[in-house]
Amino acid sequence: MTLKAMQAAVFTVPEATLQEQFKAQYPIIKGLVELTIAFHKAYRDMKQEQGIMDFSDLEHLCLALLVEPGTEDDPSAVRCSEGTARYFQRNHGRRIPRYEWCSRDDY
Repeated sequence: MTLKAMQAAVFTVPEATLQEQFKAQYPIIKGLVELTIAFHKAYRDMKQEQGIMDFSDLEHLCLALLVEPGTEDDPSAVRCSEGTARYFQRNHGRRIPRYEWCSRDDY
């Protein structure tokens, strides 16, 4: 099968038509995103007012305790916090060199 034949089989709708459809759907998608953000804020505020947490909150708090601040968003840069390293040293009897903290091989 040639490249043109594969292209014709996969892309059956002309590009101009797709662009028109995307433009028509944009306001709907934008509205859904805004609704999702508003729901998230209202849910977060409600939990804070009532002093409750869900499982996701607990996961984020645990991550904040275990991981050096600022490294949690980049999996290739994640580093253990000082507290995690001290805990490991106290309970496993050896100091972890900083370059070794939470290497990707540990997961």
